Amino acid sequence: GAEPQRRGTGGASAQARAPGAQAGRVCGFKAHKEYTRKGMMAMAKGNLQGKIGYTLHMFHFEDKAMACYEKAYVRGCTLPNVLAAYGLLLMRRDHDYAKAVEVLRTARKLKLRPSIVYQNLGLAYWKLGKIDHALEIYRKIFEKVQTVNVYSTMGFLLIAKGDETGDYDEALEFNRRAYDYDDTDASVVDNLGQLESAKRNTIPSIRTGEDFLYSTHIAHAKRP
Repeated sequence: GAEPQRRGTGGASAQARAPGAQAGRVCGFKAHKEYTRKGMMAMAKGNLQGKIGYTLHMFHFEDKAMACYEKAYVRGCTLPNVLAAYGLLLMRRDHDYAKAVEVLRTARKLKLRPSIVYQNLGLAYWKLGKIDHALEIYRKIFEKVQTVNVYSTMGFLLIAKGDETGDYDEALEFNRRAYDYDDTDASVVDNLGQLESAKRNTIPSIRTGEDFLYSTHIAHAKRP
């Protein structure tokens, strides 16, 4: 009998489909390009808005700075100093520590490496009561950066950890090292002084230190 005819898998039908497929690819490319362009424009606007907020923050116009930071963050700001300062303002002004963690973790995910982002993230974790998270971050920072700000803040966090556990040995040892590093810094001297004084009185809970931490970090965050 006659051999059954096979349907073609190419030929004219494939050629007929080709222009439509190519047009679809072109449309898809254009759409992606437009999406990318709009994303880049939004990010640029976010960075500009962030710079404005940063300047206002430096001159203590905190309400206006906060409004700019919020818009900048929504628009995808990628400037590390801006995000660090925004996170700090969320903590100091609004006491919104969870939002501060979100903002500062966003900065970290963007691979923004400046130490101040990590320092403020550690501070936010401390305010959320997550001392171990805060110390984990500061130990990593300390491996790479030894400044008086890092020494004083980590020294304070170790004191806070001692308040939890009742064991101040590491806090005392570290704060003595901090004093050897800089015996003129008020925060370092205060940390060690309170520890030494408390040690003579069996070391009760030391302090909250909120003003100390915010003062050291806001100065660092505002540095251009």
